[in-house]
Amino acid sequence: MKLSAGIGATRGIAAAAIVSLLAACGGGPAHRGESFEPDPRYKRVFKMPAIQVCEAARLVLLGQGYVVRSLDANALSLDGSKQFAGEKQAHSVLQVVVNCVPQSQGTSLFVTAVEESFDIKKSSESTALGLPMVAPITVSRSSTAEHQVKSGGQTVGEERFFESFFAAVQAELGVR
Repeated sequence: MKLSAGIGATRGIAAAAIVSLLAACGGGPAHRGESFEPDPRYKRVFKMPAIQVCEAARLVLLGQGYVVRSLDANALSLDGSKQFAGEKQAHSVLQVVVNCVPQSQGTSLFVTAVEESFDIKKSSESTALGLPMVAPITVSRSSTAEHQVKSGGQTVGEERFFESFFAAVQAELGVR
């Protein structure tokens, strides 16, 4: 009796150790690292009207092949997306969201970007129908289907990406 209780306790301790080890390796929720501290990568201030700044951002995205749509009636929020071919049957989609917020000294331009990856997965399906006891006839059918499966996604954080976007908006506005 004492031996089996000792084994159960040892297994419980081992399981707790494994869970702790996995948590220490970054297995926890991603939002725990969120501090809501100002991050200059995602914001620039332009001394121009919001509609003009957002139009420049829209032209920059269109000039790079993005499909752009307005997210509000005033065209102060934009969503641009572009697909990139990957290896074999994989592809990525880069979505850029732009918000122009009027301020007393001009416009704050906020930009975020999310890159999502997709793969094509094949699945096979077969069906057989027959009555071996009544008739020796069997009807079978098989098919292969392809499905797009999201394999990953992440917010873009590279400073160079945002610097080049803001520089392009600045050039489109003709501001030096």
